[in-house]
Amino acid sequence: MLLMQQVNGNQIGASSFLGQLGPEWQFAGLGDFNGDDTKDMLWQRNDGALQIYDINNGQVASSNTLETLPPNADVAAIRDYTGDGTDDLLIHFSDGRFDTHEIQGNTITQIHHLGVIGNEWHII
Repeated sequence: MLLMQQVNGNQIGASSFLGQLGPEWQFAGLGDFNGDDTKDMLWQRNDGALQIYDINNGQVASSNTLETLPPNADVAAIRDYTGDGTDDLLIHFSDGRFDTHEIQGNTITQIHHLGVIGNEWHII
C-alpha cells in the first residue's frame, strides 16, 4: 500500500492513498520531472524498469515508464543537472561508468556519458 501523509511540524495532517505496488518495486527517489514545482516519485522494478508517478494535489495524476536499466545499473542521484527546471537522473554502472539522463515532461530527452571512475569512489 502506498500512502502519502502531509506533515506540518510534528503533526500528521491529511493522508492520501496513492495505490498499490508489488514487492518487485523499490522507491528510487523524489524529483520534479515535469517542471510543475511538485516532487514526483521515481520507482525501480527488479528488472530495472523505471517509472515516474506524477504527483498532483496529493494524488497520482499519471504514471510513465521511462526506460529499463540494465542489471548492472542503478539510479545514483536525482538533481537538475542542466539548469532547465526539471530534475534529471545520474545513473551509475557497476563498471564505474556514469551517465546523466536528461528528463523533460517525464521523458528522457538526452543521455550524456560522463566517463568512468574507480569503484573506490562513492557518491555522497
